[in-house]
Formats: sequence, C-alpha cells, structure tokens
Amino acid sequence: MKKWILALAAALLVWNAWLTYRLINTPTVTISTEHRDESGHTTSVTYTVGEITEVVEEVRSGVVTVNVVTDNVSKAGSGVLFAQENEDVYLFTASSLLTESTSVSVVFDSGALAEAEIVGTDKSTGLALLKCTPSFEVTIPVHADTADILQGTYSVAIGGRRPSTQKTMVSSGAISGSGFSVQESWIALTIDTDATVNDGNIGGGLFTGTGELMGILIQRTDFQKNFGTAADVHEAEFVFEELKNEEEVKRGSLGVSGRNVSEMRTYEKSQRDLSLDLISGVLVTYAAPSKTPDMNDNGIQEGDIIVSIEDTEITDINALYSYMYTKEAGDSVKVKVVRGGSEMNLEVVLQ
Repeated sequence: MKKWILALAAALLVWNAWLTYRLINTPTVTISTEHRDESGHTTSVTYTVGEITEVVEEVRSGVVTVNVVTDNVSKAGSGVLFAQENEDVYLFTASSLLTESTSVSVVFDSGALAEAEIVGTDKSTGLALLKCTPSFEVTIPVHADTADILQGTYSVAIGGRRPSTQKTMVSSGAISGSGFSVQESWIALTIDTDATVNDGNIGGGLFTGTGELMGILIQRTDFQKNFGTAADVHEAEFVFEELKNEEEVKRGSLGVSGRNVSEMRTYEKSQRDLSLDLISGVLVTYAAPSKTPDMNDNGIQEGDIIVSIEDTEITDINALYSYMYTKEAGDSVKVKVVRGGSEMNLEVVLQ
C-alpha cells in the first residue's frame, strides 16, 4: 500500500511540474477596454495564446507556395486556402504577384503540386482568387471574427515553404489595429501588424494566437520594413463570393473610413460631445470628396456617426461593409448620421 501511495504522489508531482512548465511557457496577454457597464466599470479582457509552434503545426497545411511564371520569368509567393466546394479548392494570394499572362501552380505543405487557374483579381483589396483541384483532402483554416480583434492582439504571419530551404516562413507580432487601404474609390478593410512581411510570405495568412485566419498578407509598409498589411478576412469573404460568381467585384462606396463607436473610450466620446449611451454605429474618420464632376459631394463629414442606411441599422464597420457589397456605384441611398448631437438624413450617391 505504501509503495502505491508513493508512486501516485510521484506521478502527481510530475503532472504538476508539466502543468507549471506549460503555464510559464504559454504567453498571456491582458487587454483592458472601456466597455462601460451600468455602474460605469471597465471590462478587463484576458486571453491566452498558444505557442507559435502549436499554431504553425495546426495551420501550416492550409498555407501554400504559389509559383508564377510570366514571360519565362518565375517567382514564388504564398497563398492561403480559403474555401472548398466539391472538388474545387479556392485560395487567396496577393494580386501583386499576378499579371494577365501569368501561369500559376501551387505547392502544398506536403510537397504535392497542383496547377491553378486565376478566377479573378481585385486590385482595390489587393487580393487574387485562385482555384485548383488537388487529388487529396485539404484543411481550410477557420476564419476569425475580426470584430473581436483588438489593438495589441497576438498575430502569426505564415507563408509557404521557401523553395531554397523548404522551410515554412513564420513571424509573429502584435496587431497595431484595423486600417484602411485607399484604392480608387474603394477604401478596403485591412489589419496592420508588426509581424514581418516580405516577398516570400506575401499572399500567406495572418493568424490569431489560437490559429484562426484573420487576414491575407498583401503588402509590407513603405515606411517600416518590419510592418505589414493584411486584407481583413471579413471583407475577403465578400470578395470571394463576388469573384467566384461574377469574376469581378461589384460594390458601392461611401468614400469613407471609420471606426466602431463601441470601441470608443469615454473620454473620446466626451471630447466629441457624444452621448455616453451611444454604443453602436461607425465614426467617420475620413471622408473622400466625390470623384465624379457632375455629382455633388455626398455630404458625409469627418466626425459624423453613421447609424443606418435605408432601413438597415449600421452597428459597426463590418455591418457597413456588408451593406456596401449589396450595392453598386451610382446607386442612391439614404444615410442617417449623428452630427453635433442631432440626427440628419442625407441622400448619398455611391461611388
């Protein structure tokens, strides 16, 4: 009996040591945001992300190397599996990798090669949709809810295997925040990160610390080589449907960028003379002038709060962009905004 008790105690000590090791070596990030409750308290959000090695092993089969050949000149980038319909597998890469005369093939993490076709490109978001038909099963990465991505969120950038070393390209860093890329009349949703983005992992995936896909890497910033930009996976879902079904993207644009009112801190609302009870809508942080000479500017101004379009409530940025993908340039819509504490109805012609 005594030997049995000693053996059990030893096993428990080993188990406790293993758990302690895991706890110490798993990074924990605590983020505090001012989501005010009825008593005025601030909500503190704590979450734990896994080891980078665990994230890489979980999602690496969903990231591929994209080989392109243009006029007998070859180059390699990356891509990320996005959806599967029957035998067809769709993946996104960066549109900057491709030209009209490009032939494309993809190399999976297993080393298997598959020819791919270009379904379509969208220069406004920097995305290109490819399609291939592999003879084996694939795993599509889970899409993150980017509405929950906060500044400081842990991120992992993963590209395909380098042709020279056959090693997967991995870097990690913090999210600087949601951003916008102004292309033509469209202002695309992006995510900025200090995870290293380079020519090799362009087109690859930007993942959360728990292995969910939050964006497709489309460029590195000009002012800081260690910073990069990813197209938001939420907008990529709309681009996917448009390119798959129409081979081009149709949408209307208000010509504005903004941020969620729900993310605004109490002192920010006070500075703008906004009611503290206002918890939804989109604060306009930039309003572009109309590019069509025979149309008046839409009347939306920086500092406006967009609360609805037609009969659709606009609760956040994702709701705004979801609505825009149901419209086309030239459509006229009624937009309700809060300006100076008062509601206004504007007639807007989409760009």
